[in-house]
Amino acid sequence: MKKNSLPDYREKQRLLYGGHTTAEELITYGRLFWERDRFFDALEFYKKAGYIDGLKELKERAKGMGDAMLFAEVLKALGENPSTEEWSTLARQAKELKKYQFALWAAQKGKDERVAQDVRKIMESEGEMISQ
Repeated sequence: MKKNSLPDYREKQRLLYGGHTTAEELITYGRLFWERDRFFDALEFYKKAGYIDGLKELKERAKGMGDAMLFAEVLKALGENPSTEEWSTLARQAKELKKYQFALWAAQKGKDERVAQDVRKIMESEGEMISQ
């Protein structure tokens, strides 16, 4: 591995699925992707390495970014089922960051109808498509 270089698609696939990459190498690549804000790539490497601490860091990062999709994928990797309050918190963060689709989806998961209604109103006023 070249210091601080990210693998291209083929190399990434070889590293993840070739069977000869150590957990330490996988974690190192995961960190490199993390440092470049490529969190889904980092997730793949951390998941393959079984790196729980990295997955937990990604979970917190997803919450802070209001990224409901990353949050859901990390939860799946950790085998966790979040509480409705965690989803509601994520929904509020996503709303604050103007990530309305994520906010709406998380609010629905968190059964937080107040946030969901607020987000729908904002989206309608901005002419944004609402996906259910």
